[in-house]
Amino acid sequence: MKKLAIAITAILASGTVYAGNTATTTLEDSTNDYVEIDQSSPGIAWADGNDAVVNFKYSSNNEVYIDQEGNRNSVEVDGAIPGVFPTDDNYVAINQDGDDNHSYVQFKGADDNNVYVDVTGNGNATYSYFTGYNADNNTVDIDVVDSDNNFVQTTVKSASGNSENNLIDVDITDASNDNFVSVAQRRDNNIAEVTISGGSNDNLVDVDQRSHENYADIDISGASERNFVYVDQNGRDSFADVSIQAGSADNMVDITQTTNDYASVTMTNSQLSSVYITQN
Repeated sequence: MKKLAIAITAILASGTVYAGNTATTTLEDSTNDYVEIDQSSPGIAWADGNDAVVNFKYSSNNEVYIDQEGNRNSVEVDGAIPGVFPTDDNYVAINQDGDDNHSYVQFKGADDNNVYVDVTGNGNATYSYFTGYNADNNTVDIDVVDSDNNFVQTTVKSASGNSENNLIDVDITDASNDNFVSVAQRRDNNIAEVTISGGSNDNLVDVDQRSHENYADIDISGASERNFVYVDQNGRDSFADVSIQAGSADNMVDITQTTNDYASVTMTNSQLSSVYITQN
């Protein structure tokens, strides 16, 4: 397959109300291709945003970069089209800067994919799913920076076979408040890392890991306050490591574990925080 480079740009002139653009790219039986989509929408309450759609079909080792500026934009990356997976070893980077944006990434039965989502703004929603038989060694990295009231949901699961060695890393930083993060991992040897820092307050994090030998690492620092973190590890030989430090106050951590698990909570220069550990 010959290398293909696709670049799509939709930029609005200052003072002109347009937007409402749609860019769709399909990679079928493709290898080592490069896709870049740049879209800008006006920051006007009643203006439409842009849509970016990338479909993967039997395609590997591709790079996709999507950058959206403005409000009410959406991204859909679909590597789970029925009958045409797996799709392995791809790199997807999404940057959304604005309000009320939406991104949805899905791969099925796919290995060794890397997904990076950077969210700056308010009221955005980010979804990522790795499902199907043997979805292994995938990485999801989500950054919420100086942003409020955002929703982040990322899931790794398999109805049959293993979905192992997947990493989910979520960072909430730079005074990001009132965000909700949901992490769900099924099967074994998965890692969830969540960091709340930089004076980020009133965030809710839920980490749900099922099966064995999973690891959850939660760090709250930088004078971040009133954050709630729930870690549920249902299986055996899992480890939950929680750190609250650097003037972070009034935070709550709740850890529930089952068989032969280990929980470690360290609080340094922290005030009025609560930790609940239940081991059955």
